[in-house]
Amino acid sequence: MKTLRTAITEYTIRDDGIVIGRDINPETERTTQLVSDSFDRVRELTQGRRAPGLWDARSIPNFPLSVWTVFVDRIDKVVVALAILVGESGERAMGAFSEVLSSLLIPVRLFDDEAAAIEWLQQFLDQEDDPQR
Repeated sequence: MKTLRTAITEYTIRDDGIVIGRDINPETERTTQLVSDSFDRVRELTQGRRAPGLWDARSIPNFPLSVWTVFVDRIDKVVVALAILVGESGERAMGAFSEVLSSLLIPVRLFDDEAAAIEWLQQFLDQEDDPQR
């Protein structure tokens, strides 16, 4: 396992290749630059390959529209599938964007149980990465 941190998220790549992102520093305003930097860190962790990803969104603050735009625009370039771990606050912070996430070109699913999310993501471990992404 290897872990990298940004100002807003801690990312760990498990030995099986699944990347887990956990939001940290909820008092720090989420900006497009910070979210962009976070995606760069994920690419660093995965050595440029897309991997199955779990985002623990249970403690995220509300994201401004501009941040969601960057997230939606870049997420399929870093993961082959996305499991989002949500609680009540995570669902509220995602707002209408949970509907937008379902329209992405990658499989996306919301979970309230981390073990179930990891189990779902394991089916995507052997998926071939498209080097054009």
